[in-house]
Amino acid sequence: MDKSIINEVINRIDNYDAEKLVSQLVRIPSENPGGNEEDIAEFVNEKMEKIGLNVKKILSKPGRPNVVGQYYNRENKPVLMLNGHLDTVPIGNRDLWSIDPIGGIVKEGKVYGRGSADMKGGLASMILAAKALKELDISLAGNLILAMVVDEEITGMGTRDLLNKGIRADAAIVCEGTNLKVHNSHKGILNFEVTVLGKSAHASIPHQGVNAIYRMSKICMLLEKYQKDFEKKYRGQDHPTISVGTIQGGIKANVVPNSCIITIDRRVLPGEDVDKIKEDINFIISEVNKEEPDFKVTVRETLYAEPSIISENERIMTLIRNAIEEFNLKFKLTSYPATCDMRYLLNHANISTAIFGPGKLELAHIEDEYVEIEQVVNAAKIYSHVAISMLK
Repeated sequence: MDKSIINEVINRIDNYDAEKLVSQLVRIPSENPGGNEEDIAEFVNEKMEKIGLNVKKILSKPGRPNVVGQYYNRENKPVLMLNGHLDTVPIGNRDLWSIDPIGGIVKEGKVYGRGSADMKGGLASMILAAKALKELDISLAGNLILAMVVDEEITGMGTRDLLNKGIRADAAIVCEGTNLKVHNSHKGILNFEVTVLGKSAHASIPHQGVNAIYRMSKICMLLEKYQKDFEKKYRGQDHPTISVGTIQGGIKANVVPNSCIITIDRRVLPGEDVDKIKEDINFIISEVNKEEPDFKVTVRETLYAEPSIISENERIMTLIRNAIEEFNLKFKLTSYPATCDMRYLLNHANISTAIFGPGKLELAHIEDEYVEIEQVVNAAKIYSHVAISMLK
């Protein structure tokens, strides 16, 4: 590869442009639930058109547009896709933020706000990489596709719909925040809803009722022990996780609650036996049932998103490794702890996919979320390096 071309491209990617673009993206709310991606879709559509990409919107639902930009709209192979999502989780309680969650405020080399790490920093890196290639009119033999999709935070229907409508690639990078570490796999999700039924009574005579919250609390304590057992068994390695996410029960303080509902999030490693996981959940419930003769419970599976994994020797992994080493960054291969749209690209469309991008997962979905500008710049440089290596 001609290193002078690479150097010309990366010199086009700077902190000022990255800072400005991420701030602009953060200032456009795109919270989901709510399906509020239309404004940000229009913004990235205009950005990609301005830099000279062939751009089209592909609706998943009315008001839910995916935006696809292509650099050189040719039939030639190969095709590289950079994939990112437009939606963010909700801001939540603004009083818990010390900084405006949609202000796009820059402090000490970081852009703060909802979605900065998950994943508007990644969207910015995608655009900056394509912009640098386009400005230098780099001739590509194949296609570079920027796929910016809706609803990743809930169902993943955006990426799924693009695939169903014929958008394909030979390899892809999901540009989620990985702290610039490379992931060749991600966990799956198995969610359950557990309902315990009791018997109402006046709170002054609780013995005449059956308190569903008390019964449910025993299940919650056993689930917490289940998680601690994982931590002991795997000792810092990638491991399954389980968490109670929500709890609802009772109608009033002076009424013994006759029902309680929890939701459970179980993260699944590639290769884990899903049937065994379901058996474990039922075993935990049976343990409570032994102690409580009046115990009535139902378990309902509400979501399954399968895990994904590719070999570390696949070409997309080699290309990313070469790019990282070119920039004297440390290559570290791990499993992505969360779930992402890799599952659709790899499992449903057989597109060799890696996960790599700016931002830290531990900063996603929390108050005072931020992304480091240096990471946005470095991710853009690496995306452009991979694109040239694969498509030149």
